[in-house]
Amino acid sequence: MELFFRPGTTLDEVARILRAHPEVAEAWSVTGEADAVARVRTKDNSDLERLIIDLQRNGLVERTRSVIALSRLVS
Repeated sequence: MELFFRPGTTLDEVARILRAHPEVAEAWSVTGEADAVARVRTKDNSDLERLIIDLQRNGLVERTRSVIALSRLVS
């Protein structure tokens, strides 16, 4: 999941927000359009939708972009 934060959000705030969600397995600050990328594990699509809504609730996460991995092509 790519995360786009409100301008001025610190990396400490980003880490605190992501750590509060057990579905977030790993997360990284990144270059490019997104501010952070997180690998998340949810039970199903409705659980993913709930996670996205929860992340956006406090206003620091302005939007997300999700990609669901289907099969591994190269190890």
